Amino acid sequence: MTRPTNDVKSNRLTLMASVALVLLLAGCAAGLPSQQTGDGTVPTGPVEGALAPDLTLSDLNGELITLSDLRGRPVLLNFWTTWCAFCRAERATLQQAHEQYDDDGLAVLAVAIGEDPTLLRDLVEEQHLTYAVLLDDDGQTSRRYRVRNIPASFFIDRQGVIQAQHVGALAEELLIQYLEKVL
Repeated sequence: MTRPTNDVKSNRLTLMASVALVLLLAGCAAGLPSQQTGDGTVPTGPVEGALAPDLTLSDLNGELITLSDLRGRPVLLNFWTTWCAFCRAERATLQQAHEQYDDDGLAVLAVAIGEDPTLLRDLVEEQHLTYAVLLDDDGQTSRRYRVRNIPASFFIDRQGVIQAQHVGALAEELLIQYLEKVL
């Protein structure tokens, strides 16, 4: 009977270690939450195809707006600040979309991150903005939506599912392409 050489032993050890690693990883993955739910509902999260995380924020008049209350309407949810140049560039485009698609039920929600309400009221009046401007004073909502760069837009269909997301200023043509997915 011949004894295995060191190379054969080494190969066996490598193979056994690889198998053990695969089994370990499979076991860890089995403990992760699934993207699918057993009852057929759509998972929540700020990703395309998922139910948009609910939010309740105050508008500039102190009225609370809750995203889930808008089910049945398409929603353009936009995160921005006053100091962001790209955000300034797209405000007119958002206003135009609000006016053009209002009869289709489109709700435009512009979430101002960490902004002074007095400054926002002046800006809204000066720029004649008629869509809803919401206050994310503490940045909790933008963190829940994992907003890292602004402007960031989420296009939510009538069932509350995110159909598209975009980071950066929205040109009119691109905005229309995204809106066609939710109208």
